Amino acid sequence: MHALAVDWDPSGNSLTFLDSASPTTLFSQRTQGGTPGPILQFQDGEIVAYRWSPDGKRILLIHRVDRTSNLWVASGDGTDLVQVTGFATGTIFAAKWTRDGREIVYTYGTDMTDAVLISHFR
Repeated sequence: MHALAVDWDPSGNSLTFLDSASPTTLFSQRTQGGTPGPILQFQDGEIVAYRWSPDGKRILLIHRVDRTSNLWVASGDGTDLVQVTGFATGTIFAAKWTRDGREIVYTYGTDMTDAVLISHFR
């Protein structure tokens, strides 16, 4: 495995990571050992980045298919995956939760010049 974008899960008992050999999947590895397992998996494209929400209950993902990126949110166990943006073109360069976890801020476009704030999503 070639782990990328490694982060602790909210419990502190596992590491979550992306693997360049399986770009459609977000993995979890328990600190006690064992085999890494998938948290969630897309059918196509690649997960470019992810972030845990401040309360640890949700995961924000940047998912890219071809040259187009969109934001997705899933529950912490990888279920309830919901697409937040529906762009037909363009790239999301970075995304993060606001401190209260109620909004998402991201940069989008053909270069990193625009910042967008999303409110009232589910």
